[in-house]
Amino acid sequence: MFNFSRSSQHSNSYMSSHSKKSYYVTPLHKLDNLTKKYKPKKVIENDNYKQLCRTGECIPFQQPSSYHCHDIHHRTSIETLDELIDRAHQTTHYTTDTENQLRPPPQSSQPAFKQIEFVHLTHPSTILLLEVNYLPPENSPAFIKLKQLCGIIFSSSNHIYSWGDPVKELTKFCKFHLFSADEIRQPELHDIQDDFKDWFHSSYPPSDDHKSEANDQYSLQSAIYLIFTEWLDKRMTLANWGCGIDLALGTYIPSDLVGRERYDIIKGEEELRLAMKDYAINDCFATTRLMYLVIYKWSREQVNNYQQSLEQLLSQCTLAQQSMEYEPISDDELAVVHVRDERPSVVEDLPDDNEEQQPLVHVEYEPRTPLTHQLFTGELSIHVDEPLTPLFLHSPPHRHSSSSTTRVPESSSHSSSTTRVPESSSHSSSHHHQHLVPYTLNHHQIVHPPHPHLVQYPLNHHPIDHH
Repeated sequence: MFNFSRSSQHSNSYMSSHSKKSYYVTPLHKLDNLTKKYKPKKVIENDNYKQLCRTGECIPFQQPSSYHCHDIHHRTSIETLDELIDRAHQTTHYTTDTENQLRPPPQSSQPAFKQIEFVHLTHPSTILLLEVNYLPPENSPAFIKLKQLCGIIFSSSNHIYSWGDPVKELTKFCKFHLFSADEIRQPELHDIQDDFKDWFHSSYPPSDDHKSEANDQYSLQSAIYLIFTEWLDKRMTLANWGCGIDLALGTYIPSDLVGRERYDIIKGEEELRLAMKDYAINDCFATTRLMYLVIYKWSREQVNNYQQSLEQLLSQCTLAQQSMEYEPISDDELAVVHVRDERPSVVEDLPDDNEEQQPLVHVEYEPRTPLTHQLFTGELSIHVDEPLTPLFLHSPPHRHSSSSTTRVPESSSHSSSTTRVPESSSHSSSHHHQHLVPYTLNHHQIVHPPHPHLVQYPLNHHPIDHH
């Protein structure tokens, strides 16, 4: 009789070894194990919301029906950056968020990924996904363009919203030289997380959901659930945010594998990156949705009718445009103006030496355009030798800046293309300095130029009553 025991053991050992080699652990499974190790409470909390979705007690977070998304890195074209610069010139409200790269203890996490939303009410928003580990060289035209774009975003006339202290979040990214610590303090900065707690406690009756401790803040996930009964998935919190998320970077493609193993790795890495991109986009949109009700102190009724409340902003804008009136101008404030349908003379009459010279406003000549062909853009663009007083000086409440003028999200046209300002008698793509006269409404309401289309949020569920 032959003894097959040794041969059988060798065969079992080989099969076991082969199965171990061929067993593939997906990146999402690895991420789940990592999160359970370092953030076990977050895993439990996220799973609880997921279970509520399964039982129909809430729904997944709802993105806007349409938006524009741009991945920013060394492969981004100059044409795309030029388009974004033009779009930034027409935007005054931005939402930002950041993601860090987790490193093994005791090392601290490193900034790796930044999201910026161009906030618009009357047309689709634009989302920038900035991969700071894959930026173009600092002396390249693309980097210079990108730095110019950041300079426009962080100009003093703009509003920046974030879930948490925006200065603390943005300062970590100054080392990439796209903006400085001084630049990020120029806009009006709004910590929506801090403001949300005050608004929620004043708008909703006390309940078990209230956080009474002074330093106990609401997470973005819990705030979205409390107000909209939606689940904002936080599974990607500890993901590898420095991996190169955009598939165009090709960082997920193995160079030394072939066959089934290569296929499995590519498929798993693509799935992970798409989930990370959705996570990053949703965090910006979630903050923006909460921004309106917090900054402008919406009532519970306005929140329950969120879409209708957004539409009311448009109607208020229309009323503001129809009722705009100029304040009386005193003799000391008189300005000489060249009207649009009258050619200015070549030589101006100069005042005598003993007379005080009046400020001269140069308005570029254009033939009169019929009203039916004119498009109001929400701002009056003029060249001045001395600044004029804005028509309205009311501003929404904010914490981090002392500026008193509200700049509002503006729409340009039905599409995302840019309308350029005429320069002299010809059209130019250069952007020269202008004094912009903003307009707002009383009672701290955002206003926008009228537009036949409104960005739709598919809100199918109302906040739960016991809140």
